[in-house]
Amino acid sequence: MNLGRLTGVALVLAVVALVSPVVAHAQQPQPPLVELLPSLVDGAAAADFNQAIVSQLSTFPLGSSAGGFTFTFDPSVQTFMRTSDSFGPSFAERAMTMGAGTFNIGATYQRSTYDRVEGRDLHNGEIRFFVTDTPSPGDVVSADLAVDLTTDILVWFMSFGLTDRLDVGTMVPFIRVGLDASVTPTLIRDAAGSIAPGQGMPLDVVSRTGSASGVGDVVVRTKYNFLKRTGGGLAAVLDVTLPTGDSDNLLGTGAARGKLLFVASTTVGRVAPHVNAGYTVVGPSANARLETDDEYHYVAGIEAEMTDRLTVSLDFIARTLTNVGRLRVGETSVPGQPQGGDSINQLNREAGDLNLRTGAFGVKWNVGRTTLLTASVLFPLSDAGLVDNLTWSIGFDWTR
Repeated sequence: MNLGRLTGVALVLAVVALVSPVVAHAQQPQPPLVELLPSLVDGAAAADFNQAIVSQLSTFPLGSSAGGFTFTFDPSVQTFMRTSDSFGPSFAERAMTMGAGTFNIGATYQRSTYDRVEGRDLHNGEIRFFVTDTPSPGDVVSADLAVDLTTDILVWFMSFGLTDRLDVGTMVPFIRVGLDASVTPTLIRDAAGSIAPGQGMPLDVVSRTGSASGVGDVVVRTKYNFLKRTGGGLAAVLDVTLPTGDSDNLLGTGAARGKLLFVASTTVGRVAPHVNAGYTVVGPSANARLETDDEYHYVAGIEAEMTDRLTVSLDFIARTLTNVGRLRVGETSVPGQPQGGDSINQLNREAGDLNLRTGAFGVKWNVGRTTLLTASVLFPLSDAGLVDNLTWSIGFDWTR
């Protein structure tokens, strides 16, 4: 069995591993993941924190579905010829299309284990909230939150060249989300006033565990190259995302989306630079607990042909999630305390846009004929929003 087939078998097994927990969930119901954190911590600040986490999580970027091989028909020799020696980027688009009658299929497995939110560690209790009237009226509790959050995403994609300028395709993600959270509460003021400022009474740790698996939001794609040049030229991509994922369990947004992306690419020797700029229009969500709004997208990068069989790419990815707000650490006075009394630092919501910056490095290796093995990593370039120190992916790409 060759390496390409081994990769295909591994990805099929990953599908089974991702989808099989759905049966267990049907037999043993659990609260939806969108409500897991609010069930641990009360209060407006904690609700804003949950909103920020789940809204960003449901729109995490996926690897490019562009085929690694592109062709055009040469009438002088009555055969198809490759139009690019590069196999393309991993998290961006290039302007060239696949070629009339060309079919591409592949899959990418992507894993994220989130580490921080707004620069604060998710795991060690740096995220803190105060909760009033708990456990009794007049009491105030300082709640330290620790979260383990992971996503496994297997994306099957396929594309077909209708003409030399027009491609159509689809992306079908299978997603598994794991969310484990615990709160370490400390009573810092009671109704009787018996707790001295600066002291506290530890309370029992409370924890929740949940996971969900299933099909995410399916994407239907059209790509048109309206200006052909060496290395691509200019193209427009239209993605329509259908709300097929279970938004209650963070497998989708609950909203239809349409993204228009403009793409420019060229070739300079063995290096191929590319630029993407686009805008996503988000429809009303069927899930009021998820706040998603329109989004700007920008990508700039290069791909380099290292050998006839190996292409590497480096991209800078910028996203602006409009009107979702930003979590900021601020000092908050404990209710009922005189000015200058007890205070704690907690994340509070600030109105505005969320600007996310990410880098991506990818490798595409031609293992035989028109089969590619792919690998890539995403790494943060800022502390804004929900951050994974290193998101990695592997996959395959086959063109006929």
